[in-house]
Amino acid sequence: MLDEELSKQQVEIQEPKKKKYGWVGIVLLLAVIGLGIFLMFKITELLPGGGIKEIGPVIANMDYRYFLVSIATAILIPVLVMVEYALVNHALTRKVNPKAIAKTTFVGKYYDFITPFSTGGQPMQIYTLHKHGYDGATSSAIILIRYSVNIICWLLVGLVLMIGGFSVLNMVADGTSKNFLLVAGIIGICLNLLLPLSVLIFVVFPKFANGSTKLFIKIGAKLHIVKDPVKSFEKAYKTVHDFRMCFKTISKKPAHFILLILVSIIEYCVTFALPFFVIMSLKQVPWENLWNVSVLNVFSTFAVSFIPTPGNAGGMEISSALAFQAVAAEVSVYAVLIWRFFTYYIYIIIGIVISIYDVIKRSIKTARDNRRAKAKNE
Repeated sequence: MLDEELSKQQVEIQEPKKKKYGWVGIVLLLAVIGLGIFLMFKITELLPGGGIKEIGPVIANMDYRYFLVSIATAILIPVLVMVEYALVNHALTRKVNPKAIAKTTFVGKYYDFITPFSTGGQPMQIYTLHKHGYDGATSSAIILIRYSVNIICWLLVGLVLMIGGFSVLNMVADGTSKNFLLVAGIIGICLNLLLPLSVLIFVVFPKFANGSTKLFIKIGAKLHIVKDPVKSFEKAYKTVHDFRMCFKTISKKPAHFILLILVSIIEYCVTFALPFFVIMSLKQVPWENLWNVSVLNVFSTFAVSFIPTPGNAGGMEISSALAFQAVAAEVSVYAVLIWRFFTYYIYIIIGIVISIYDVIKRSIKTARDNRRAKAKNE
């Protein structure tokens, strides 16, 4: 079922190495989150209209109807991600394993959110699928195909909202905040566009792309930025090659491909709109702000997308508070905290629970196997 060339890649799956002091990373992440929240409150107080309401009245006046809508919207996001994995799974194998897909979704979120630049999710997802009975080629293909299509849709939705809602930034009263969101947002989306644009250049102008890549790596080696030029080029070429092969493979299943694109677009439309419903639960604002909040969310997201903290922790809290000041200044920090809980903190909690469950399950299995082996020897 797999594309012949793609099926040859990443067939051998090994359990990711566990870091001896992995807990240190979690502690540092919590410290970064705490610092980000502290700075968010401090910076917000200094902005025009930054008089933050006390938490008591905010909770007392909360509209629980919109709070429930916020919860439902937050639940919808991982459900849509599961549908994406299920579509790719079905396209490649004609079967779907709901349990494996669900665990893969939350494991991916967890490891993406605790590693810089979201680099830990994919290897763990591939390993998770492999543990559920998928061979190496299929496990890799499911994760890579979904990622390749998803990142294009993320950038597409982001570009549409940025370009179509460019004037929304005029709502940001503080000039420094506005300029930060504008400049950093544009830089962020341009940096994220490098991968798909590189794939396009490699496809249309392969000789030029190869030559340019070698030149940049050679310059990087002379500047002592690149340690191993040959290995760096092979890695860059493999990344572009895998990206291209993923589209080639899924395009052979046009119905699945179209549905995957549609679901991915819906996922990010919902993701960028979620803060609006959170704000509505804290303060009634006109419905036209659904568009405004989505646009502001896009700018704040891409503005910190190149920050190397796990899940953009710290930076995301600050940039979002700066953005949402334009709509609901006095409750913006509370809206950010609730929104980040729904879209970030909760996945870390779920990931830790899954990790603890796996450790306990593995310990029980090992103890049972040892008892059986002992009984057999006796």
